[in-house]
Amino acid sequence: MPMRLFRGKLVLIGDAAVGKSAICQTFATDGSEFPKNYNMTLGAEVYQKQIQISGTEDLVELLIYDSPSFEMYIELLDSFWRSPHLLMVVYDVTNKKSLEAVSDWVSTARQVQWQGPNNGPIASVLFANKDDLEQRRQCGENEGLEMAEQYLMKFFTGSAKNNQGLEDPFRYLANAFYQHSITEPPFYE
Repeated sequence: MPMRLFRGKLVLIGDAAVGKSAICQTFATDGSEFPKNYNMTLGAEVYQKQIQISGTEDLVELLIYDSPSFEMYIELLDSFWRSPHLLMVVYDVTNKKSLEAVSDWVSTARQVQWQGPNNGPIASVLFANKDDLEQRRQCGENEGLEMAEQYLMKFFTGSAKNNQGLEDPFRYLANAFYQHSITEPPFYE
């Protein structure tokens, strides 16, 4: 069977400075680029990455939307995203408030028109970033796991800085999107 390409929109959300942009840049460049300085995302930035589906010739191309995280842009998220498929909520293990804010981000995400079942995302993950900063950790892994279970999300940990643990959540989301795409009729807006 010839190779097929499936395009899915993935949205990253979370508090400011949790590492959303670093995750996007590091993952999209296979670890060759990590931002040296923090620059707040002012609009939605879009990254692109293709993932081959194991056991097939098929590819999932993720359009990864790095979303701004401050109040004046939250109202514009639906127009930035335009019917996304997948969700990744990010928090910083060295900042307890960013984990506590996950419920607010999930609530914000629920206000968007999604392309998954019951107007929700096809799949969603909670990603605990900055796992390399063990001495500064304020959130235990179990706290993140409990939060993920509360919102029916898959839980992953890693470090954008070290390019550690980034592949797994993106591959999980790409596989979920692929499985949905081969069983449901495609819809593109």
